[in-house]
Amino acid sequence: METEQRGSRESSVSIFLPAYDEVDNLEAAVADVEWAAQQVLGDYEILIIDDGSTDGTGLLADRLAEKSARIRVIHQPRNQGIAAAYVRALDEARLDYFSFLAADGEIARESIRAILGSVGRADIVAPYHQNPAARQLHRRFLTWGSTALVNVLFWQRMHYYQGPCIYPLALARALPKTAGGFYFLTQMLLHALHAGYTCVEVGLTHVDRTAGHSKAVSAKNILKALQTIAQAWWTIRLTGSSVARRPNDGVEPTGGARDRWWWIRRSGSGTEAADSGLPGAGDRPLSLRHGGAVEAPGSRAGKG
Repeated sequence: METEQRGSRESSVSIFLPAYDEVDNLEAAVADVEWAAQQVLGDYEILIIDDGSTDGTGLLADRLAEKSARIRVIHQPRNQGIAAAYVRALDEARLDYFSFLAADGEIARESIRAILGSVGRADIVAPYHQNPAARQLHRRFLTWGSTALVNVLFWQRMHYYQGPCIYPLALARALPKTAGGFYFLTQMLLHALHAGYTCVEVGLTHVDRTAGHSKAVSAKNILKALQTIAQAWWTIRLTGSSVARRPNDGVEPTGGARDRWWWIRRSGSGTEAADSGLPGAGDRPLSLRHGGAVEAPGSRAGKG
């Protein structure tokens, strides 16, 4: 964990928590974020977007903000969905990086620390579930199916596209977010990878929420996901359009990480690691991993 702390101690991150009827989960979720951020970040702020809650979430968020100057609350007058809340939080963000963590408490606090602790080691931090068996069966199946489909269509090797990625603030603002629903997260990550930005995948541990149920899975969202994949494939693979192309400026991850990163090359029989420099603007995006400090043992096994 010391490696993560050294790499991110100078990093400043705006952490967005969307909250829609999460009164039973919000306080613990905020406490987990504060616990993690205080250990690995130089500066941070927590942006709670109360997305038209009717269960007291907004009042609780205001009370939490009264206790800490690092917490700001934005109230949406009605429920507008995760994509609109994300854009609103981006508009309010003040720090160098932008992070998204759900207010439902489904990510172990140690995993939040590992995710935040990886800021600056590549352009993007991309979390994925390293204990997929802990999730509901239908969510595991949908995640596996969509991830496999996206990897095939876009020639990628990612574990997960729907995770709470961390981006440089300017990049997060520039990437397209037109997909709506939850699947704009995949849209953003695909465009960033296509534009040449580097990515480190960090395993997270899923835990059961204290109360309520996930609002991400529905027939409407599944159809929206397929539509988003089709539109992204047309834009990226057929037209070759690129948003926010990464400048070929030779900039490498911070924190002295160059000698500790591996370029992951997969063959039919498994994974082969080889030393590599970071890609320039014209290179195929690479998926990067730290040599053990971030990922827990066994975290490379299947997708969740």
